[in-house]
Parts: sequence; structure tokens; C-alpha cells
Amino acid sequence: QEEELRKSERFLDRTGRMAGVGGWEVDLVTGAVVWSRETRRIHGVDADYAPDLQTAFRFYPPDARPVIEEAVRAAMTQGTPWDMELPFVRADGRRIWVRAVGSAEFASGVPVRLVGAFQDISDKVAQRLEIKQVNDRIALATESGGIGIWEMDIASGELIWDARMYQLFGDTSGGRASPTTLWDERVHPADLPGLQ
Repeated sequence: QEEELRKSERFLDRTGRMAGVGGWEVDLVTGAVVWSRETRRIHGVDADYAPDLQTAFRFYPPDARPVIEEAVRAAMTQGTPWDMELPFVRADGRRIWVRAVGSAEFASGVPVRLVGAFQDISDKVAQRLEIKQVNDRIALATESGGIGIWEMDIASGELIWDARMYQLFGDTSGGRASPTTLWDERVHPADLPGLQ
């Protein structure tokens, strides 16, 4: 049984490392905290690091700490699980973003254990922020340049306009008019065959 348990632990460690997801558990009766190797790696601590619940909270910066503490409190009092993205400060001081997932286990209505998963999502958050910055710059450029954006679904023939397109075409319907109808009405009849 011990050998099977060791094999299972090795398997979980391997898969967790490959997926970049760590596991953790807090025994609320004894106060013991267990972190997987991947969880320790994300925290930037040694294999012999002995965490407890309060020190685990201190890895979150001051603005995020109340958020995770409230999530844990709600899990223990109401059974509400949590799944959130939060800023995080590793033991070496490096700032990252993590996805923290957890829930409470109850026995006779009393919380006895917290269990969850932990993942470094810094790359995902950075990509999302970069996409937002690009979109913001495009929106600013099109807005200040008076540029309308349109899109046509080739399969269905549906034409989609943004608000600026309606404005450029002098629409007074508040965007309820068909873009195709407006296009046909506003483009000079001699130019329509060439455009089509």
C-alpha cells in the first residue's frame, strides 16, 4: 500500500509539473498544510519549506490578501468554493499572477479540510493585457481618425457595422437600419456594380 501511495504521489507530481498546476491541502483540525512540488516551485520555496495558512496568505500583496482571505472564510462558513486570478509575490520577490482554486470539506457540518489547486498564469495575463492595449490603441486610432469598421460574413452575406460606419453613412435610425440597404442607398448607382 505504501508503494502504491508513493507511485500515486510520483504520478501526481509528474502530471502537475507537466501541466504547471500545483495542489495543496490544509487540515483544519491539526493545522497541517501540504503543498505539492509544483506548488512549492510556484511559490519559489525549497522542498523542506513548512508552510502554514497565515504565511501562505503573506505571499499575496496587501491589496490581494483580503480577497483570498475572504474567499477562504466564505468556503469555511458557507461552503462556497473559489476560483480566482490574483497577483502574487514569490519568495524571491518576483511578482507573478496565479490562479487559486479551492474548496472546503465538511464533516457533520464542520469544516475539516481545505483543498485546492494553484497555477502560475503570468504568461496568460500578460497576453491578455497586451491584447487589451493593442485593442485600446486601435480604438483610439479609429476614433480619432474617423474610421468606420465593417465586417461581412461571406457564408451568410451578413454585413456588420460599428457605430462609426452608421455615422459616416448619415444614418438617423440609431443603428437599426440594414447596413446593406444603407450601402445601396448611399453609394452612387454607377459605382455599385464595380463594388459588388
